[in-house]
Amino acid sequence: MPRQLPRHNFDGSSFSQVSGELGSVAMASPKITNDCSVNDARSDDSFRIKRMLQNNVKGKAETSKSRKKQKTFSRRRGSGTVADPVNRTLLSLLKENARATYAEIGKRAHLSAPAVYERIRRLESAGIIQKHTVTIDPTAVGLPFCAFIRIGTSGDHGCEMIVASLAKNPEIEECHSIAGEDTVLVKARTPSPMDLEYLLKRIRSVPGIVTTVTTVVLLTHFERGIQVPLAEP
Repeated sequence: MPRQLPRHNFDGSSFSQVSGELGSVAMASPKITNDCSVNDARSDDSFRIKRMLQNNVKGKAETSKSRKKQKTFSRRRGSGTVADPVNRTLLSLLKENARATYAEIGKRAHLSAPAVYERIRRLESAGIIQKHTVTIDPTAVGLPFCAFIRIGTSGDHGCEMIVASLAKNPEIEECHSIAGEDTVLVKARTPSPMDLEYLLKRIRSVPGIVTTVTTVVLLTHFERGIQVPLAEP
């Protein structure tokens, strides 16, 4: 008699159990997919933040580079005589009105605006143009009292050290080394004669300064600064 294989009876409970397990596996699959989506989103956010930081750093570097390019003034002095008559004309026009546009200056100097810009940039780089500034009415800012002070010094202290000490006083506008009995000449502006007296006390306290001779200005008729002599035709 042939051998009879054993029968496996699958009742309803077994089928339900298997179906339930398969269903659990099927339900677990979307969870894995969702986890991957979250990780991808986090990766995208990290990438965007990193790119934003890189762009920010790059932008700051480019801004710093552009600022360095804009600074064209030179501290050099004694750069030699400006022989070019066109450059002398530009200097005279700038001294007259430093806020004039390149087009306005070019119209009076018979140059194009780009040509004016290039020439002025070279004059700044060479130290011929020291700075662009404005002339302020001293009375309007509370400094109506002007005086010139001649300063005598001793030989035990260097002039550079004395000048550095004088430069700490904001009342002093100008400071010059001079020949003659005294060594230094300064121009100062103060709100009142009493403030000038306080300034003189500070000046006399500087090591190396032994004498001061003060000349008070009663009335200023004009102050026009450097007048550029134009080249003869």
